[in-house]
Amino acid sequence: MAKHQQTKSYFKPMVRIWKNMRNRMRADGIIPSGIAPSYYIEGLLWNVPNDRFGGSYQDTFLKCYAYIQGADKTKLVCANQNAWLLRKGERTSWDPDQFQAFFDELGTFWDDFS
Repeated sequence: MAKHQQTKSYFKPMVRIWKNMRNRMRADGIIPSGIAPSYYIEGLLWNVPNDRFGGSYQDTFLKCYAYIQGADKTKLVCANQNAWLLRKGERTSWDPDQFQAFFDELGTFWDDFS
């Protein structure tokens, strides 16, 4: 995958970290099942510029989170670039309310354990 190579091999591990955090939040009852499908998490991180990856996993998480936090969410696309990542009522898109609930809890979860 070009994105993985262009991010100094940080992309795939960062996707896995975000998914593992999602799984832990589910197991702990912080978020409901189905709120953050794997495909959308990967797509979310795909939108982060390549230069935000690298240094350490902690630095990369923080740079990716900060980028997404400040990004124009209406411009985010799925990794296949064929659909918008966040749109209400579209079956190929992540519901913006579910995204926001996941993203907010992810930030809190990170702060609680870092």
